[in-house]
Amino acid sequence: MNPLFLKAPDLTAELMRAHYCDHDLEKVLSLFHTELTWLGAGEEQYSHDYEGIRDFFIRTYAENVVPDCDITDEEYRIASWDERSCVIAGRCWIATKPETGYILRVHQRVTIGYALVDGELKANLIHISNPYEEMKDDEDFPTRIGKQSYDYFQNLLTEKTRQIDHLNRTLNCGLKANWDDAYYSLYYVNEGLCRMLGYTEAELMAKCRGRMTELVYPPDLPQALIDCAHCFANSLTYSTEYRMQRKDGSLIWVWDTGSKSKNEDGRTVINSVIVDITEQRRSHDTIRQQQTFLQSLYDTMPCGLVQYSLGGVFLNANTHTFDLIGYTEEQFLTETSGSIISIVHPEDTAMVAENIDRLIRDRLPISYNVRIVRRDGDIRWLCASLNIIEDMDGVPVIQAAYSDITELQRVERERQSTYASIPGGVAKYLVGTRITLLEANDNYFQMVGGSRRADWIPLESVFPSDRQRYLAAFLEAASTAAPVDTEYRCRRLDNGNTVWLHLVARPVETLRGATVYQCVFIDITKQKNAQMQLDRERDRYRIVMENSADVIYEYDARTDAIIFYENARKNQESEIVKHVVERFSSAIRTKQLVHPDDEEQAIRLFTGAQSGNIEVRMRNVLEGGRFVWCLLQGQPVYENGGIARVVGLVRDITDTRRIMEEKERLQRIFDLELRRDYESICQITPSTGAYFMYTPAGVHYHDVPEHGDFEREMDQAVFRFVYSEDRETCLREMRIDNMLRTLSEEKEGVCYYRVHDKGALRWKCARYTFFGNDGSILLNVRDVHDIRMAQQKEENRFRAILRETCEYIVETDVETGNYSLHLPGRTNRYPLDACADYGELVARHAERYVAPADRRAFLDAVSFPAALDRMRREEDCSVRYAVSENGATAYKTWNMSLYRYDDNREYVLAYILDVTRIVLEQQEKEREAERNRRIIKDALVAAEQASRAKSDFLSRMSHEIRTPMNAIIGMTTIAAASLDNKAKMADCLGKIGLSSRYLLSLINDILDMSRIESGKVTIVNEEIDFRSFVEGITTIIYPQARDKNIAFDLSIEGVVEERYLGDPLRLNQVLINILSNALKFTPQWHSVSLTIRETRRVRDRAYLRFIVRDTGIGMEKELLERIFEPFEQGDTIAHRFGGSGLGLAISNNLVSLMNGHISVTSKPGSGSEFVVELPLTVLPGGQPASEVVLDDLRALVVDDDPVTCEHTTLILERIGVSAEYVTSGRAAIDRIRAAVQRGSVYDIALVDWKMPEMDGVETARNIRRIVGPDTLVIIMSAYDWTEIEAAARAAGVDFFISKPMFQSAVQEVLLKATRCRHSQPQRAVAEEDFSGRRILLVEDNEINMEIARTLLEFRNAAVDGAVNGQEAVDRFRDSPGGYYDAVLMDVRMPVMDGLEAARAIRALPRPDAATVPILAMTANAFAEDIEKSRKAGMNEHLAKPIETETLYARLGHYFRKADRK
Repeated sequence: MNPLFLKAPDLTAELMRAHYCDHDLEKVLSLFHTELTWLGAGEEQYSHDYEGIRDFFIRTYAENVVPDCDITDEEYRIASWDERSCVIAGRCWIATKPETGYILRVHQRVTIGYALVDGELKANLIHISNPYEEMKDDEDFPTRIGKQSYDYFQNLLTEKTRQIDHLNRTLNCGLKANWDDAYYSLYYVNEGLCRMLGYTEAELMAKCRGRMTELVYPPDLPQALIDCAHCFANSLTYSTEYRMQRKDGSLIWVWDTGSKSKNEDGRTVINSVIVDITEQRRSHDTIRQQQTFLQSLYDTMPCGLVQYSLGGVFLNANTHTFDLIGYTEEQFLTETSGSIISIVHPEDTAMVAENIDRLIRDRLPISYNVRIVRRDGDIRWLCASLNIIEDMDGVPVIQAAYSDITELQRVERERQSTYASIPGGVAKYLVGTRITLLEANDNYFQMVGGSRRADWIPLESVFPSDRQRYLAAFLEAASTAAPVDTEYRCRRLDNGNTVWLHLVARPVETLRGATVYQCVFIDITKQKNAQMQLDRERDRYRIVMENSADVIYEYDARTDAIIFYENARKNQESEIVKHVVERFSSAIRTKQLVHPDDEEQAIRLFTGAQSGNIEVRMRNVLEGGRFVWCLLQGQPVYENGGIARVVGLVRDITDTRRIMEEKERLQRIFDLELRRDYESICQITPSTGAYFMYTPAGVHYHDVPEHGDFEREMDQAVFRFVYSEDRETCLREMRIDNMLRTLSEEKEGVCYYRVHDKGALRWKCARYTFFGNDGSILLNVRDVHDIRMAQQKEENRFRAILRETCEYIVETDVETGNYSLHLPGRTNRYPLDACADYGELVARHAERYVAPADRRAFLDAVSFPAALDRMRREEDCSVRYAVSENGATAYKTWNMSLYRYDDNREYVLAYILDVTRIVLEQQEKEREAERNRRIIKDALVAAEQASRAKSDFLSRMSHEIRTPMNAIIGMTTIAAASLDNKAKMADCLGKIGLSSRYLLSLINDILDMSRIESGKVTIVNEEIDFRSFVEGITTIIYPQARDKNIAFDLSIEGVVEERYLGDPLRLNQVLINILSNALKFTPQWHSVSLTIRETRRVRDRAYLRFIVRDTGIGMEKELLERIFEPFEQGDTIAHRFGGSGLGLAISNNLVSLMNGHISVTSKPGSGSEFVVELPLTVLPGGQPASEVVLDDLRALVVDDDPVTCEHTTLILERIGVSAEYVTSGRAAIDRIRAAVQRGSVYDIALVDWKMPEMDGVETARNIRRIVGPDTLVIIMSAYDWTEIEAAARAAGVDFFISKPMFQSAVQEVLLKATRCRHSQPQRAVAEEDFSGRRILLVEDNEINMEIARTLLEFRNAAVDGAVNGQEAVDRFRDSPGGYYDAVLMDVRMPVMDGLEAARAIRALPRPDAATVPILAMTANAFAEDIEKSRKAGMNEHLAKPIETETLYARLGHYFRKADRK
């Protein structure tokens, strides 16, 4: 919105009072637009003709038709606006004054439209209405007014209707009136509202059934009703925003505002204005929605991305999608009508449709695998991930991501084929270069659960990890016709069980040059299981112990340094402690970090000479330096073909080794027990129930007969010597029918029980299996007491460890499903109510704690009976899942094992481990690897670009340096030959100077960039006099712009402080660099501007934005992407304008060092815009205090730039001056003339120098003619005003002031005005003249002394010379006070350097020692050199070679500044 529109409500109030209260015809007519439409309250008050309206008002005022009135209860607001106009709507009460003789009080409704004309608001539409009301008892309407209201009542209604129709046509908004009921029932809508929604009035009323609530877009209705209720709770007016649906189905945003009132029946009505604000909303919402949409779209990259409607209509897709499906976008749209389903494989169509229906129904993300048929007929497998999102219009759409998994599917099919058949039994193999099956018996296939087929490959039957060993055994034996004897694993095809086979093969013949082997396969699964059971116990223990604290290390092969990362606990909190060991290869020996016997092996693993795991003894400094057993794991990381580093972990396994040694001891005991003789062996004939028992020689087994009826004798024996608690188990398990049932499912049965033996209980184990071909059962009994006790002790120890390391332990009886919970002395992280059984427990745990994405996999893994089947097949049963802890995601594993207790029942032990650290470390490693790959790729690209850029830079610099050098050498030769031709010599010297300055700028850029890249540039933080800083920029840039005929403008928007903390030198360098570039690339008669504004403030930090705009040649988009890189220039720019290409790179680096940001936008042929945003610290008292009282002053600001007007007005009001502004000289004259007519004059007139039509000098001359000397006239200028100073003072100008305006500058001028209102005009000068000035020149180089002296004497200055700092101090000390007006000081000099000399002069006990300007002249051109100069007390730092114009300008600046004091 234009800021001027904010003044429109107050302007409306002025217009109403000028008409009804003041009858100020001139005021009223001055606010009218030349194209005015007037709709008044009377029947004749309607016109489109400005002259007719003007005559009507002149006649009305001449006839005193309008009585004197008072206006109260005014309320005006902005109803709508666009770029050039706005509409004000409001109301007020108008009452005649008692002295008029009329008693009249009416409620006036006002609608006024304004248009911008020359920076001012002019009324182009006025509508004023008086609602008809009955006479009140205590009111006496004047007869003429009452009669006119009565006689013309019908005509008035007609007139009002016509006026309303006209408003409907002219106002770009809707009007409505409705009752104050639940539905806000409508009884009037205007044509504008119908047109806005695309309906006729009849259609609109029919659609909403007369209810306003049905015109509001349903999702927005609740909030709209809340807004209205909230507003009406506090006042009679309301406003709200919502969407309405047009007839064509599109949605528009509207602003609805209105108020309540009573009609003639006393019924409450609501009159409202509805304005279409869709564009305003869209301008904000579109960007936000597009950002959300694009972010959602590209989050799943790289893959195919497709969007289509819920109805399946294709909306858009990315390029990768068409690469996947083999169509171009045009082919896809024309040949398939944009239907994704049309390219799905026919067998997958139903599945895809079902998934999409579920997605639309549940609104939850889904994933599935699907085949598609490409345009070339090729079939591809895709992984599809679908979700429903909202597009930019809030409409739900399906967002799909497709990834090509064809190769993964092929690999999966090959893997399944590999495990399709597993051989076994008796077979013949042909062993040559490969193994071929020649023949096999039925048992061969039966043992592995397979069937015969022609393409049977024996090697496929071998467990994958055993294949190499299996094949090597055959090939090695075949080479010498030797037999094969090996054990290996295979997996049954019918049930997936893994079985161990013992293979014995003998060579029997030779066929086609290969050896034929006769093979016999023996199932040794039971024997292996006994060994594997102990191995699994060992593995479970290892998994639990791995959750203890480990030390992570990283060894750098290049530096021979190693870093250890250890998780330490302090004050109940964990933190990562880092230990660095330099020269590790020698330190491991000198510090004896590893036991001497393990040193070589440890060094090989640490340095990457070998990988894997080893166990070594390392010194533990926390336990007195003793050696402890550690597990070392190491994995080398290769870069460029060599080992770059080694990463791994160190784990203390001292306790683990102790446990493993104990387990090995138990294993030896167990193996010994297996080899002992059985106590008894019994052969049972199931058909007769008879048995025959064998025992060791001469020993009777508990007096049990050697033969007889098995079940009868067993019953007696059980009650005689079996422990009472185990009797029922023995009787049940060893019934003949139960043994037969068990052996039908398993190859072996077992029963554990205890017996009384010499007053103690001992464990026995009864095993039974089929024996022979007659179905006999062989049952053997042996003593397993020692083994049982050792196992039980180990299990108890294992459970104790679990309770100490696990978060949750669940022990479940498989038969009953009953469970018990064990919480290991911690807070219960997963509280659950009592559940009926294990199934309900895991279901409730999954529902409450397991992440939805992992819930199904969790239940499949831990639920019975599937989990029991896996555990009985000796497979691990463990599942990882995610949970939410304190708002963050954690990862757990649910681990399960199957075992038997003393009661011979099966139990499942489940425990939860926290693996969050392991998962996050793995994810971080993957991310780090991806980052490294990306960094390497980016670094390679950057290196290539940098190489090309530097090569181009060297080539360009060679040309750029040789060009001015050629000019210097050539012109020197010509000048030497033209000593008698002064004109020619002057021309040559001028060109030599120009080439020298250009060569110097190249050298400065290269040196600055070198220091930045080497990190030698430091940023200081010192006070910035912002006014002087801005004036310094103008002093440097304006002459350059003037010489090129380029318009330069420097403006400040809003108010900025006059004192900041920052680095003024670096900031000045950045802005001068950018502005110089703008001048360089901008043709003559174009423009360059610098705008400064404060964008925001955070505590004492002000963020200033510097915007440099030009209308020059502009830049291509490709160049913009690398414009801030070193050595970068466009080819055309480099050839046409030259330069190093380092200026913007230097500026970018300096801005970054100052914690700022720089950006650029540009368009070829239209110019460029550079934006620099920097944080500066605001100093207390940043604005100066006023020394004069200005509260009663009025000022008029005149400038054709509204931004300058606003800025200047704001400054004046801050210092207490009442200010207003106009945007042209003619408007200023009109405003001053009107003020004089009212008997008031402006105290101050601030007039811009350069304005169109009438410039500042002419405006000042006309102001003086009107007001005489009563008004202080000040010329504002961003340029050097010396060329017009004499003419301006002759025209009546009192003072001059520089733009942009600062509060201190305004106060200084006003202070001067109060002290000397009529000061003598200053003499205008065309150039600097130093007559009467004496300068002390300090320079040890004779040539430099001669050059500087001659340049100063050109401007009539008197010069005294000194050849070192000490002489300069002596001359200044011995001179009278004020003798020297300035000191020009070299820095590097013998005896005493310039810095020491400046400090000595400043320390002299005389007033002028502190004020005399000291300007450094030195070849030290870096920022730190400038900083040293300032700290030494110098005012300026001029780098050699000295720019003549700069020297004159800076000296002139200080001389004029001294004159003003």
